[in-house]
Amino acid sequence: MLLVCHVVLYNCVGSYKRVVKTFSYNISNAFSSSQSFEDKGHFVFSSNKVNLGKEKPELNLPKNSKYSLVNGVFTFEEDDIISVKSAGKGIVKSVGILENGLKFVEIIHSGNYISRYENLKIVGVGANFNVKNHIIGTLSEQPLVFKILHNNVVVTDFEVLNGEIKWVN
Repeated sequence: MLLVCHVVLYNCVGSYKRVVKTFSYNISNAFSSSQSFEDKGHFVFSSNKVNLGKEKPELNLPKNSKYSLVNGVFTFEEDDIISVKSAGKGIVKSVGILENGLKFVEIIHSGNYISRYENLKIVGVGANFNVKNHIIGTLSEQPLVFKILHNNVVVTDFEVLNGEIKWVN
C-alpha cells in the first residue's frame, strides 16, 4: 500500500524527491528563522524560547470533575474522562513513559511551574508544543494523576474554586 502511494505521488507530481525536499526545506526554514509553524489542529511548534512570564500560572481543572487531593497530587476518580486537556497555557517540556508502561506529559507554565499528567495511554503532543487548554492525550484504565511542580517539588499552596486553581500566596 505504501509503495502504491509513493508511485501515485511520483506520477502525479512529477518528482517525489522534489516534493520531499521542498517540504523538508519549508519545515526547516520555519524552525531556523525564528518563526513558528502551526498545523490545522492549532498546535504551534516553535524552536524559540517563549517568555511565559514570571507570575504564577492560571490553571483549570476539568469542570465538575471528581478527584481526591492529597499533598498536592490530584487523582481523578471519574471513569468517563477519555481525553486529557492541558490545564493552561504553556509549552510541553517532556513526554515519557512511567514504570507501569503508561505515559506522562510535563508542561511548563509561567513562573517556571510545571503541570504533570500521568497514566496517559496515547499522547498527542511532543516536546516544544505550545498548548493552551488543548487535548494532550487520552486516558488509560488507570486514574489520571495530576500535579503541579515548582523547582521539582509538588506545590500545595493553592485552593480549588469551581475548577480554577487559586494561589494562596
